[in-house]
Amino acid sequence: MNLVTSATDSSSAPEPAKRAAAPLAFESAAPGPVRKAGRSTHIPALDGLRGLAILLVLLFHFSIPTTNFTGLKRAIVHLPGAGWVGVDLFFVLSGFLITSILYDAKRTVGFFRNFYMRRVLRIFPLYYGVLFVAFVAVPLVRPITSATYQSLASHQFWLWAYLTNYVQPPGGPDWVRREYVEPGWSLFTHFWSLAVEEQFYLVWPAIVFFLNRRILMAICGVLMAAALAIRVGRVVAHADLQLSYYYTFCRMDALAAGALLALASRGARGMHGLMKPAKWIGLAAGAGLLGLFVWKGESFSFKDPMVNTAGFSLLAWFFACVLLWAVVTPAASVPGRFFNFSWLKFLGKYSYGLYVLHGLLHPALDAYLPIDRLSRVLHSPVLGAAAHLFLAAGISLLAAVASWHLYEKHFLKLKRFFEYRSPTLTEPINDAGPVPRPAAASTSPPTPGV
Repeated sequence: MNLVTSATDSSSAPEPAKRAAAPLAFESAAPGPVRKAGRSTHIPALDGLRGLAILLVLLFHFSIPTTNFTGLKRAIVHLPGAGWVGVDLFFVLSGFLITSILYDAKRTVGFFRNFYMRRVLRIFPLYYGVLFVAFVAVPLVRPITSATYQSLASHQFWLWAYLTNYVQPPGGPDWVRREYVEPGWSLFTHFWSLAVEEQFYLVWPAIVFFLNRRILMAICGVLMAAALAIRVGRVVAHADLQLSYYYTFCRMDALAAGALLALASRGARGMHGLMKPAKWIGLAAGAGLLGLFVWKGESFSFKDPMVNTAGFSLLAWFFACVLLWAVVTPAASVPGRFFNFSWLKFLGKYSYGLYVLHGLLHPALDAYLPIDRLSRVLHSPVLGAAAHLFLAAGISLLAAVASWHLYEKHFLKLKRFFEYRSPTLTEPINDAGPVPRPAAASTSPPTPGV
């Protein structure tokens, strides 16, 4: 999926499928009939987590810390500067949701075709629609002669190919470095995370398809360790740590942590059985992150060596535990009510459009709703920053809602041609391979599973 969309795409699932879904679909790995993925369980709390993730990203991008304060006020004003961790939460969600649907669909007909086409229908229309408008439609209507745009257009290949995470500043060619002196490239800098996820989608389905659960879990552990080792190596080599934030092989631990949780939840203990160890892992990771934040203060940045190495790993473990907690916690409990808060779920529903479009609107919002001007009107820099955040996020949300209802959702109607369906002869899901169907067994389609 894209980093802000659900792998199960339950928002587009038929209503009967939603009603048939149980609260948890990941309780057992016992062999059972191959399920139709259109009946996958939808977990509302995960919409809330997506909403939380995009809210953190919006805080990070639409808040500009001020140095006019000292002490507690200064610390509070700088809190949004840690909002970049929202992308890590998106990565963990993607690893979990994508691995869940891939693993459960391993024995279905047209596994690869259906997965990739469903991803294409969800992700490509908005992503490539934006690029088409920027580089094809706009020049036809009104040619743009600015040096920034011309340089960007001449290197647009990286955007079309989902490779922008390898050409981000300051390690890329000169056209990328223009972000520091001209605002043009800032329209697309946030596309780096979409590139990471698309590269994940390209490789991970084949790995899940051909390997069993235990080997997949071992691979997840190796990927997490390798990502940390690579980042440590780059710190020792005095490499550009901003690029360590963008490179896929440096960010594998967040995706792998989500995938590991999805695979572990299909063991004999199920999701609830993972809660006891996850509680201690989550507390330890959370305490480590809190200590790191207090220690680094304003420099809690992805370019800080400690944050870039141990911090990324702690975020992966912490968010994986938070995800588990969100799924298992009863909706009526206090934490459950938070994860199911209607506004968070609303943001989560439109999080993909929000993520793509907010960066495109960012330069215009900074130009027409600058924090300095709002601060003068409201006679307070804090109120000015808050007003800018509220207005910028609101306008971005309106754009995302319009994009979904007027454009994106119509492509999803084509998903009915790419549903995961059981083979003619029902074969139970089993890591050791297909289990032959007894001769006396019924040949009627299996009851849709959850």
